[in-house]
Amino acid sequence: MRLNDLGLKYVCDKSDIYHTHKNETYLDIYENYFNKLKDKPIRFLELGVRDGKSMRIWENYFTNSQLILGIDIMPSCKIFQNEKIKIEIGSQADTSFLNMVGEKHGPFDIILDDASHINELSIVTFNVLKNFINEGGYYIIEDLRNSYEDLTEDVKLWPGMHLNSGINFNNSLTRENFNNVMFDIIKDLDYRKSNFRSVNFHSQLVGRQPRLHNWSH
Repeated sequence: MRLNDLGLKYVCDKSDIYHTHKNETYLDIYENYFNKLKDKPIRFLELGVRDGKSMRIWENYFTNSQLILGIDIMPSCKIFQNEKIKIEIGSQADTSFLNMVGEKHGPFDIILDDASHINELSIVTFNVLKNFINEGGYYIIEDLRNSYEDLTEDVKLWPGMHLNSGINFNNSLTRENFNNVMFDIIKDLDYRKSNFRSVNFHSQLVGRQPRLHNWSH
């Protein structure tokens, strides 16, 4: 089953109209990148568990995965644990916690940041967890629109849409810092100094792919 089919099955917001551009959902985009890892013994980390729906998607898509790990600040998210899904409770602002997660559960083949959407915390998280990702894997940050745009009017226009609190903390300084981080990553690519192979942008998404990994084992 394709990722977007699983998204519709579990009614995950990664498949809804707010995460769709040009008839392509987040999960349609991920399908293009993740398909080659679908049957591999991968280790997957998502920051931001909330209702657990995306955990079910990854569990059912990566059927041979070694680990599906979720991070959230809400202890109630522990309810989504099972034999394959593990949950760690902590904040992405806590670098000691992030390092513990990386050392205990990593390295990962996919890291997906769908947590606070606060630029400063996204940067902190990336600077720690980029050290715990396998070659040929992916590091993805979701919902970039929240990084620089006040969605208050959208909430009024679309009943049921929730205003993400992260945008209230994204001032001009953190926007500048985020832009500088992206600039430095791209510059290192151009000077052939980067550990990343590419940086790919989609609507509300940015993903970095480290150098190729040999899956011969």
